[in-house]
Amino acid sequence: MVFGAPYGVFPLGRHIVGLFLLGTFSPFHYHKDYAKGLTWPDYIAVGPPSQYIPFKLIPNLLKLIIQPKLKSVESTEKFFRSFLVDKMKPSEKARFEEWRVKQDLEEGQFERKWATIMKFNVSRSWEGFLGMADLLHSDWGFDPSELDEEYKRKRVLIVGGTDDQLSPKMAEWLVEKYGSNARLMMKEGGHLAAIYYIDELWGELLGDVESAVASE
Repeated sequence: MVFGAPYGVFPLGRHIVGLFLLGTFSPFHYHKDYAKGLTWPDYIAVGPPSQYIPFKLIPNLLKLIIQPKLKSVESTEKFFRSFLVDKMKPSEKARFEEWRVKQDLEEGQFERKWATIMKFNVSRSWEGFLGMADLLHSDWGFDPSELDEEYKRKRVLIVGGTDDQLSPKMAEWLVEKYGSNARLMMKEGGHLAAIYYIDELWGELLGDVESAVASE
């Protein structure tokens, strides 16, 4: 949201040299075909039904389903594993384990960390969760395809996972709208795929920026 904000609103935008996006969501307000990239559960949770059915009925029903799974860090960790880790293909699980060892993380430490964050996020209020669909559909303040020429000269690297059910179609739309200096890199794996290649990906973006500076 900050990348593309008018300089009058966000003066520090002048110093941004590039944009790095992982596990992307396109702005539904401008991406009219966004729903084609959603799974059926996501279509119901944040797609058109979430906007047509009043009184936030769908988010509140989802809260009733999810809330018991987040009663403790242990139950939240089980829930986190069920929709991310347990769905990994054997090749991605092997890559995840290799990455975990390189990061000097104990077995289960990564999952417990995110389970703790998830539980904390709803420990006092569910307002953020209940407002998620409305936020995704709101006007974020700019259309990526209408950025000014100065922003369009900045380098954009968007990364998606080949098995991520959300990323590919939305990432492709973003690359098209951000223009000729944007590129898409697809990495084997699901929603977590980018973390296994994070050093390589930073190198790619910084290399793009250096090339742009050298050509000016």
